[in-house]
Amino acid sequence: QDRAKAKVEGWQGRLLLSSLPVYLLTVVKAPKIFMKELDKLRRRFLWAGDRELTGENCKIAWTKVCMPTPNGGAGIIELEKFSRALRLRWLWFSWDERGRSWRGLELPVDKQDIALFNAATSVTIGNGEKAIFWTSRWFLGEAPATLFPALFKHSKRKNRSVKDAITDHKWVRDVDHSMTVNIIIEFVALWERLQGIELRPSEDDRIIWRHTADGQYTAKSAYQLQFIGTTKSMTADITWATKAPPKCRFFSWLMLQNRVWTATRLQIRGWPNDYFCPLCIRNLETMYHLLQECCFSRIIWEKVGSWISAPALKPANWSQTVDFGQWFIDMGNSGQGEGVRSVTMLTVFEFSVELAGHHNNYSGRSKMKRGCGYVQVTVA
Repeated sequence: QDRAKAKVEGWQGRLLLSSLPVYLLTVVKAPKIFMKELDKLRRRFLWAGDRELTGENCKIAWTKVCMPTPNGGAGIIELEKFSRALRLRWLWFSWDERGRSWRGLELPVDKQDIALFNAATSVTIGNGEKAIFWTSRWFLGEAPATLFPALFKHSKRKNRSVKDAITDHKWVRDVDHSMTVNIIIEFVALWERLQGIELRPSEDDRIIWRHTADGQYTAKSAYQLQFIGTTKSMTADITWATKAPPKCRFFSWLMLQNRVWTATRLQIRGWPNDYFCPLCIRNLETMYHLLQECCFSRIIWEKVGSWISAPALKPANWSQTVDFGQWFIDMGNSGQGEGVRSVTMLTVFEFSVELAGHHNNYSGRSKMKRGCGYVQVTVA
């Protein structure tokens, strides 16, 4: 933790705050207090750099920031999920026949790690010595615990191997006590399906990682599978795949989350603001107005579109939509090459820089803007 704090000072922090604990998180299950303190350091570095972090600096919830970019986040590593992905390698290597110095020792994994590992793998039964009867996915492509949850919960022994459980029907003795009607129904169903199962003593059990093309575990795939089921972002590709400086991409992400300090957002918090658009002095200052409605910004887009021969950037050719994200997507996906995407993003960024400069000259708002301005991005 002390080493992590030292790395915050200066540019090294952006590279090391997430990578520094990798070996620790692989070897042990780190205490939650450690993870919390490390997240505080990372959050402070992202939003405030070397300065003190306050609520006004944190523009987006940390849980959102730590979502993968395809899911609408900034792609900052979520430490809890990352540490779990790293610990799964212990369970994967435990299937390796090669002698390892730690073989026979207690693995640094918990029940959630084991459940995730079993869900991410499938097993082909050989001699049944390695696959776990209840939790490994060896039975009709699923784990018996998934197919027969009441019976699994009722069993006194849940960690028998397939060979041990089937030999002399030991699994039956494990459940033969205080059986209810529901448990008996599941027992009969499992008994019938097990009649066709035959072990092959000359072959070892084989395991496959279901989330890579070659069937081998990787920490990256183990991390990504923990976000399965979360909503995909329609603006992720145009935000993060565009060729532009990191600060421009990060700002575009903030802009699409409506987390830029315009007058409308400052009003919500009761902070000093100009209210009117600083260019046309006619309408309330919002991101939608600044980039799409304002007559002066439309002139800028018209000139940029003519300069690079990109008709899609000219306001006359814009799609009629009030969805700010869809407008940004339409601008970048005009079919005129990646260069248009880059110019669109750079124009938005530079346009906002100029607006930020205007606001910093406003005496009632200068301190606010310097502290949490339009383009204060410390990851660039």
